[in-house]
Parts: sequence; C-alpha cells; structure tokens
Amino acid sequence: MNIETRPSRSACIKRRELLKCAGGCLGTAALFSVAGRLNAFSGEKNAVAAPQVGDVFVVYAAPQTHNPVCLKDLVIDAPPVLVRARDPVSGIVRDDNGNASLILLVRVNPKKITPELRESSVQGVLAYSAMCTHLGCLVENWDAEKKRFQCPCHKSAFDPVQGAKVVFGPAPRPLPLLPLRVEKGMLKVAGEFSSHVGAQHG
Repeated sequence: MNIETRPSRSACIKRRELLKCAGGCLGTAALFSVAGRLNAFSGEKNAVAAPQVGDVFVVYAAPQTHNPVCLKDLVIDAPPVLVRARDPVSGIVRDDNGNASLILLVRVNPKKITPELRESSVQGVLAYSAMCTHLGCLVENWDAEKKRFQCPCHKSAFDPVQGAKVVFGPAPRPLPLLPLRVEKGMLKVAGEFSSHVGAQHG
C-alpha cells in the first residue's frame, strides 16, 4: 500500500491498521531510546519541536508514518499509539530527531479517570510524553495485563488512568500530560505539557 508523505488533513488511518501499527510503532521507536536521553525542548532549536495548540497527531512509525489519527480510531484498553504532532496548516511534523517530540496516545474507560484528568482528555483518550522522566529513554513497552506504560531501560511503570503516575521503578515523577480537544473528529493539542518533558536535573 502506498503511503503519502502528507495525506489529506481529513484522512484518518483505518482502525484495524492503527491497532496493528500500535505495537509496531513502539517497537520501531526503540531505535531512539538512547539517542533521546536529553533534556527536552531546551534551547531555541528544540522549542519548535514542542507540540503547539491546534496541532493534529500523526503516526510515528512505518508503514503508517504521517497518517493522521482520529478519535474514532482509538479503542479503549488497546495498546498506545506512538505519534508526533503536526502543524495542520504547513503540514510540518514536530520532530527533534529524538524522544522529546514523541507522544503516547491511549484510550481508557472515561469512568476510571478523575474529573481533573477528564478535563484534559477526549472521551477517554489521553496524551502523554513518551520520554521517561528518569533518564529520558523511550517509554516503548505496554503491559497489556495491567494496562500500564513501561520503560525498558529501568522498568519504570506509569499508570495512564492515574495521570501516568509512577507505580514502579526509579522514575521520579509522572509522564507529562498533553491536553487534548477534538474538532470534526480530529484529535488536537489543546495546551502545553503539564510539566517538563524528560529527565530533569538540578
């Protein structure tokens, strides 16, 4: 199947393809686990890689790279999908060539999250930084039984239902939350990350 580099803004990846891609995206992204061990969005150059209000989300890894993700494509309790933000006007994908611009999209049962967390979600869909708060590794693993994100470097585990709270391992704080909104079925960035992305020293 031919994948366009910049598909139309209204086109959405099919749900079956997205679910199939979820595991593949996380596996492919393992290549960046070491390269991304830096403090994120520090300096003018990396600031442009940070998601901006109004950005849409596109799949990170082949074969669905740059395909947009819609609300209807995400299934409750399915593995997270690794994405990056894209400017809907210019089509430019926020990319710092590391982990800092990678985002985990996951859908949970809305009834399981707090009212505060629900304000930053869309019908159970939550967006978190994919960069571990311990040493900046890529949080690429998913515990399907416990429904948790897990970092492969030192086994830190984060519970998306509890705001990506650390439930195991050395990570010092939760994964930063990225507020969401929906427009015409398209998930969009609604604000800045809730805290510093990645490892924080000093």
